[in-house]
Amino acid sequence: MPIHLRLWTSQAMAVVPDPISRLRLDMPTERDALGVAAAAGKIYAVGGANDHPAVALSVVEEYDPDDNTWTTASGLSSDRQGIALVTGSDGRIYAFGGTSEGPVDAYTPSTDSWEPKSSLPTPRYGAAAALGPNGKIYLFGGSGTWLPPVPLTLVEAYDPTTDSWSTRSPLPSARHQAGAAQGSDGKIYVIGGVDLSGNELATVDQYDPVADTWTTRAVMPRARKGLAVVAVGTKILALGGYAGDTALSAVDEYSPAADLWVTKTALTTARGNLGAAVARSGKIYAIGGSNENGTYFATTEEVVVGGGSVTPTVTPTAVKTPTPTRTPTATRTPTPTRTPTPTRTPTVTPV
Repeated sequence: MPIHLRLWTSQAMAVVPDPISRLRLDMPTERDALGVAAAAGKIYAVGGANDHPAVALSVVEEYDPDDNTWTTASGLSSDRQGIALVTGSDGRIYAFGGTSEGPVDAYTPSTDSWEPKSSLPTPRYGAAAALGPNGKIYLFGGSGTWLPPVPLTLVEAYDPTTDSWSTRSPLPSARHQAGAAQGSDGKIYVIGGVDLSGNELATVDQYDPVADTWTTRAVMPRARKGLAVVAVGTKILALGGYAGDTALSAVDEYSPAADLWVTKTALTTARGNLGAAVARSGKIYAIGGSNENGTYFATTEEVVVGGGSVTPTVTPTAVKTPTPTRTPTATRTPTPTRTPTPTRTPTVTPV
């Protein structure tokens, strides 16, 4: 008897973790107040500070996310901390300011070399920086003095193609030690930091590079300074930072389209004044930092942020279908043969 297969669909739920984190190989030099940026498939940790033995550092170290290895690259021309680091649209890494100084240097990964550029019009450290959709790099706030820090409202745009600077509309309020990233909508989001009174901020300001205008957006779930801010897909992530003297492990995700914040699983290590960058794989690498106990970190943590979405998969299941019983064909009843009507015999009348 033949077997017939019928396919039924069942829902096997594959849940994307939210997020997955794991510690990777430590950076060779523990430090905080460093700049971190991704270029040419690698991640670069630039400058920063520790007390082993120097305060500010010129060290540059290169991380390969694929091999999980660190190597030493060409260092900065001077020791600097509180540096702003941005990868330009030309694939070079630009280092701005640091330690109240105004130097600007461009790093070319293919030649492992630094080239001096036009200095900052206003020397400063602790500025937030982001690449705009027009290829210009924008610097927001920061402080022009080291001790005590005096936060600025200043916004300046750097054009790598002409090696020139221009002044733009100022921040709605002064701050330094904030973070910034360009969203998928082409706007730049400046997040957190510390104000003129020394208070940490949960403020989020949206900057439109085309219109040169500012819009206030929904505040972060927590106020903090010295945080790392990166953009991944349509979301923006705020990682770590300081609240007062307390280092944070908090990770919060912002959706510009919904103007909504969602708190995610925390970092493994609480730390502020850290750096972070997004690799080609879309994974975030949170690097370095420090805590309230004066500990400097060489920690490299890989973070993959998922949306908790559910992806159905189709699993075919064979079901035996019984062969139907054959219904016998009805026997045809023959049509009865018609009996001919007998011929009438005429009656003979006697003569």
